[in-house]
Amino acid sequence: MSNYIDIALDHGAAFDSVTDDTLAWQAAVTDWKVTGRAIVCPKGGSVVTDTVLFDNAGANQFSQGPRVVAPAGPLASYLIGKNLANKPVLKIDGRNPAVTAHSSYFGFTAIEGLGIHQEGCTNSDGIDYQSTWHTKFEEIAMADLSGRGYFARNPQIGAGTDVGDNNASAHVDIVNNRITGCAGPAWSSAGSHGGITNHAFKHFYSLNNAHTFGEGQIDNDGALHFELAMCSVAATNNINRPLVKLRKTYVTPDQVVIRGGEYGNACGTHFDVDTVTGLSVMSIRQVRRLGETAAR
Repeated sequence: MSNYIDIALDHGAAFDSVTDDTLAWQAAVTDWKVTGRAIVCPKGGSVVTDTVLFDNAGANQFSQGPRVVAPAGPLASYLIGKNLANKPVLKIDGRNPAVTAHSSYFGFTAIEGLGIHQEGCTNSDGIDYQSTWHTKFEEIAMADLSGRGYFARNPQIGAGTDVGDNNASAHVDIVNNRITGCAGPAWSSAGSHGGITNHAFKHFYSLNNAHTFGEGQIDNDGALHFELAMCSVAATNNINRPLVKLRKTYVTPDQVVIRGGEYGNACGTHFDVDTVTGLSVMSIRQVRRLGETAAR
């Protein structure tokens, strides 16, 4: 047995941008649950007509999370969500409904080098994740999605409380991502009200997102220990939205950090901050309205 799952050779995924590969992905997910091996993607576009779902029903505490690797990179290897409505292209759900709190996290999840596209979708996010620890989303590209790029979901949304959830995500690195032209934010925890912690964005590029919905391009609603490091967030589409929205974080000092990067907006607010304790902003190269000669 190989030490990885080749989704094309082992499960017949076509990656030809035409054939429906949904069943191949479902078979690869089943294979991963049994073997724990990484799923490796070839070049090309893989059409899916249902969400690619990684869950851990029946798994033990801190089980190995999924690993999906596309060595050719996100411009050459990508998922194409087709005709999806109100559901994401890719979902990672580390909850285990059969057990109690603190017993259902994924550990060491990694999605690397994958692009996310859509055809004929409505209100469909790129990647929806929850209950996953020590996770890396690296070299991911998404463009022109009908929903958000990323949605960090709190499993207790709608529970009527602002306290953190026991099964939310922590220690998540989002590195070398490019998210452009999405109807929703590039990344959002909107509505989560806490329980999402230790998120670091590094070399994250966001352009002209949230052009339909009213959130910021990066919309942090209750995510604690939150850092933007060397990121570029810009708007050139004359949509009056904040670039970065920070709300309801309730943390001790110096745990919401914006460190380095460029933030340029043709029309809206750069940072919209509400009920945030301990915001640290340092070494930003530029905060300016695009087209102006001087930084603010």
